[in-house]
Amino acid sequence: MVTGAFSIAIALINKEIGSFAAIVNGISLPVMLLSGVLLPLSMALYGCAWLRTLIRFIMWSRLIECSRLEHLEFKRRLAFLVTLGLMVVTFWWTTRVFRKAVA
Repeated sequence: MVTGAFSIAIALINKEIGSFAAIVNGISLPVMLLSGVLLPLSMALYGCAWLRTLIRFIMWSRLIECSRLEHLEFKRRLAFLVTLGLMVVTFWWTTRVFRKAVA
């Protein structure tokens, strides 16, 4: 839902399909690769130091890690709350952009 709302807002701001595709792919592909969804993070441990540092700062890697841990209920709830907060902020921003584009 966050990605969809973000994409709609970027499309309304840019109004060009070429720049929209470049922005969405330029953001989503590195985040997906470094979050551990498509590539196990254990493979990145053998990589460069800057890659390990970048992985630590990407929020999605921590959320995915918390969702896989069944015994840490607090971290799972915290990950859900962080995702919910991100969703609320993204929906608020997208609503503002949509209202400005329609008016």
